[in-house]
Amino acid sequence: MKFEVKTPERNIQWNKVKFEITLCADFWFKSPQILIKVDGMMLKNINDLTPNKNTVIDCEAKMKQEPKTITIERHGKNKWDTVVNEGKIVRDSKVEIIDVKKDGMSMRENFNKSFFMPYYAEPWASEQKDKGVVLAEKIDNCTDLYYNGKWQLNL
Repeated sequence: MKFEVKTPERNIQWNKVKFEITLCADFWFKSPQILIKVDGMMLKNINDLTPNKNTVIDCEAKMKQEPKTITIERHGKNKWDTVVNEGKIVRDSKVEIIDVKKDGMSMRENFNKSFFMPYYAEPWASEQKDKGVVLAEKIDNCTDLYYNGKWQLNL
């Protein structure tokens, strides 16, 4: 017996959403690695930032619906990127998020809704805990990424 299953045609509308992310990296040894994601979907992987100069990163996502989150992940920082002399940091590495634009509109006014979840390096994190220092698991309204970790803005 033959039968035919008819399914309704689906006209899925895909929307192109353009993002422009401006970062400024301050480093002395090697460029931080940056991953840019929208709703968990990887858009860009950057590892050639120029020290102390704004870098504009353009990316585009094809979405079925309006995006809900943009994530900027910092990776690659190790214990050699921070130099301490007599208990003071004399050289370090940081990435500052200057602006995030969605379809040409700045989202900077919404940065107060952003948060950063740092991934602390070992053995430093354990040493701090042994000293009784409580390390933040989440830092609200933070645009300076001194640690590896994930910055997120809910759109």
